[in-house]
This record gives sequence, structure tokens and C-alpha cells, in this order.
Amino acid sequence: CEEWVAGLHAVTARRGDDTATLDLTMSLYAACLAQYPADIAKGACMDFAMRTVKPNWFPTLSELNEHCERLTSQRQQLLRSMS
Repeated sequence: CEEWVAGLHAVTARRGDDTATLDLTMSLYAACLAQYPADIAKGACMDFAMRTVKPNWFPTLSELNEHCERLTSQRQQLLRSMS
């Protein structure tokens, strides 16, 4: 998770933070992503990294979590439809 967040951070616009704030941010985002299956977490990071809306800002924690929830919900709906 930390690697995906670091990659997302590297390719998006963001405000300048000091090292302590950046470390805390990375930890919080990685903890959020760790609650989801790996493919959902990685997919969410890639979706934000590859979005074409400019400026391509680093997402808020709630935006990232909401996106993971949407992706998870889609999977759950698919599983329900198959049973």
C-alpha cells in the first residue's frame, strides 16, 4: 500500500508539506488502503494517478476511501448477481 500511495503522490499535484506531515499522510493513506483487497487498493491509486482532469491533484483521504468503497460495491453487486 505504501508503494502505491508513494507512486500516486509522485505523479499528482499537491501542496508542499514538511517531512513529518508527508510521513503521516503516507501512513494514513496506506492504512486506509490496507482495509481493501490488494487489487481494489492498487486500482484506486491507479485511477487517481491516471485521471485526465486537470489539475491532477493528490486525492483527499475521503476521496480515496469513497473510490475504494465504490469499487468494492461493484464487486459485491457482481458476486450477488452470480449467486
